[in-house]
Amino acid sequence: MMNNILLNDFYDKEWYEIFNKSKLKIKPSIIIDNHNIKKFANSIFPKSKFIDQRDAVRCKNFKEKKIHKKLNKLKPYELIGINLLKRYLIFDTLSYEKKKKVFYKTANFWLFEIEKNKISTFLSKTTPHHFYDYIIYACFKVLKKKTFFFNSINITNRIYVSKDIDNRQVKILNKKITKENRLLSINKYKSIKKFDYFKNMPWYIKQWGNIKDDKYLLYILKNFIKFFFTLIFFQFNQRAPIDYQSKNDRFFYSNNFTTLYSYYLLNLKFCLKKLLLKKFYHKICDDKPIERYVYFAAQFQPEASADPESGKFFSNIEVLEQIRKYLPKNYKIVYKEHPSISS
Repeated sequence: MMNNILLNDFYDKEWYEIFNKSKLKIKPSIIIDNHNIKKFANSIFPKSKFIDQRDAVRCKNFKEKKIHKKLNKLKPYELIGINLLKRYLIFDTLSYEKKKKVFYKTANFWLFEIEKNKISTFLSKTTPHHFYDYIIYACFKVLKKKTFFFNSINITNRIYVSKDIDNRQVKILNKKITKENRLLSINKYKSIKKFDYFKNMPWYIKQWGNIKDDKYLLYILKNFIKFFFTLIFFQFNQRAPIDYQSKNDRFFYSNNFTTLYSYYLLNLKFCLKKLLLKKFYHKICDDKPIERYVYFAAQFQPEASADPESGKFFSNIEVLEQIRKYLPKNYKIVYKEHPSISS
């Protein structure tokens, strides 16, 4: 039985149907998820408090005047937590000290919230990598409470369950996994019956992995049409599915939000920039072979696989410095920037 848990970012109805199975006996106190799932989640768990993920990102209504006695225990999580704020700060106008203040203020809220609701377990669909759920994960750790999250692997009907981001040992579903987690995993992959690499690769790789120029242009046109329709149907003040920082917005603890028309314009801008970057990379690419080299294709940052999952290696610069340190002098490093890093 998993009573008084915090469910995070499961994003589809199928998961909630699985959670509702009598054998699992999952009873969430708090659910943080996409706003489109709210009505369905409340029908399954009417007594649970639902938090719109966009409000969790903006720390809306996160007010706590007291300082929690264990707040200073969050220090080991500070650097990665603050780095993950960049997922939403597309203009990145906040100073490091401001980001640090946001990190600790958010952590302080969740420390009290976890204790007040007597939450025993944090259950997330993937590795916590939005800054708010990484902070929640860290709070559970310092409070010495349970954390679980899932990761897919390319083996039929298999999933591994992890308790700790810093423990990178893959635990494939087997007898050592608890009965509850076994049921959760088996039911999930029996029900969807679609476990092959292409179907389970991230959507952004499917959408942007090595695509042709005409697909970029098609996506630009698609977002322009959507932007146009928001104006025609007076939807320009509707809230976008993701909140980003605007130029004059301090972002956190504010009532501002990204409008739908701004969201489509941003998507259009990002896509155009990626297309131009692709053209630029081809132009400056040197086909002259190098005899001895190490090829380093940089990861997008911040992202789950880069931080927090890579631990102390989340910084590309530090990784490159370490590679350079141990490489023979006659070897060169060929560095390729991720095309989305400058969006």
